[in-house]
Amino acid sequence: MLPMLLAMLLQVSAGPSDESCYGTATNQPAMNQCAGAALKVADARLDEFLRTYADGLSPEQLELLHAAQSDWQQFRESSCKFKASGVRGGSAYRMVLAQCLASQAEARLLEMKLLASCQEGDLSCPSYSRGAPDNSFKPNLISG
Repeated sequence: MLPMLLAMLLQVSAGPSDESCYGTATNQPAMNQCAGAALKVADARLDEFLRTYADGLSPEQLELLHAAQSDWQQFRESSCKFKASGVRGGSAYRMVLAQCLASQAEARLLEMKLLASCQEGDLSCPSYSRGAPDNSFKPNLISG
């Protein structure tokens, strides 16, 4: 699993839409909008994956996944508020917060994709891969 994680992390780059959005943003409100749009995309990608992944889980595992996601969302919110606290009250706060939240969503997606690609015999995984892992996955991590 570690070699796959390293390969995926090496593929990390900002997506073209992010680059073009920030490239044309001429003021802080526009950059805030770019960050907000990137957050929506990251959250949608994670939600879509989790819906698909949940289909292969037992009812007990599904309940555990929902609890874990709820806890993770609370952690993500608190952690990113802390990370953005240095600019709280400033015009860049929304951008920094959204970038952090998006980065956390992409990291969570990577974590969940790794769990979904476990091979039989890996006792640390809740379910085994039902096929080849999705090697086309390229996380869009935004530093935050």
